[in-house]
Amino acid sequence: MSYAAITCLMKTIHQSMQLTGRDLQPFYEKLKSLRAILEKPWKATDDLEALTSLEAEIAEVAYSAEDMVASKSRNVLFAQKVKNIQSRAFWELCCSLEQEVERIDSLMMQWLEIWNWYSKIKDVKAQKFSLAASISEHAVEKPENIMVGHENEFEMMLNQVTGGERELEVVSIVGMGGIGKTTLATKLYSDPRIMSHFDILAKATVSHEYCVRNVLLALLASTSEEPDDQLADQLQKLLKRKRYLVVIDDIWTTGAWDDIRHCFPDCNNGSRILLTTRNVEMAGYASLGKPPYHM
Repeated sequence: MSYAAITCLMKTIHQSMQLTGRDLQPFYEKLKSLRAILEKPWKATDDLEALTSLEAEIAEVAYSAEDMVASKSRNVLFAQKVKNIQSRAFWELCCSLEQEVERIDSLMMQWLEIWNWYSKIKDVKAQKFSLAASISEHAVEKPENIMVGHENEFEMMLNQVTGGERELEVVSIVGMGGIGKTTLATKLYSDPRIMSHFDILAKATVSHEYCVRNVLLALLASTSEEPDDQLADQLQKLLKRKRYLVVIDDIWTTGAWDDIRHCFPDCNNGSRILLTTRNVEMAGYASLGKPPYHM
């Protein structure tokens, strides 16, 4: 889809150069390099549908740019008898084409970032499943034993996380330390129904003495040395347009929530943030007054 659209745009640019005798080769070469990215033998992922919207947007921009190049190239031809007007027409063509190529470049970089994210997530999941297969039956049963007597709680929270309205919601689990908040959140996070419902899963532990940078790195599953603001921006871009579940475990203060809340975009697609906390006021603050679940 996007490959074909970029190819059509390149052909139109080439035809424009032939008809007008004007040099648009830098734009052609830039598009050629972007198209080469799509020619790579990308490893299949389980979540390719999550990239569909970006590919459609790339195609839309490319086809729109193709129409623009054809139209403005005709303006250049019509004005060829008047030198100044022809120069201005060509200048307008170049300015418009530069903007469109930059838009395609930006969208392609987002596509690459998201694909790398999903590839990383898939590898992590594969490692988890491989590890689970090698654990003894007794060890596998241990987390289930911890949840004995909480089956109704689990199903209720599962329905709350996967159901509800389309806007972003914060779901809070409140209770004293050691009561099982983290166990419940982890069980939800690892449930196959959750994995199939959401495009992206991420989690981080905050704790009483927290570090914003460590929280961001945990959510990104990264060891990057980039500044905190760039990490926050990267996280926001990766989550944008995706249905995600983010688990924030053991958060204590409203200040800690304020430090990270801007990283979670609301794309009106049913994304959820699951918090565990000991602080009832903190839960109400993050959930915008929505009653938390008390264990």
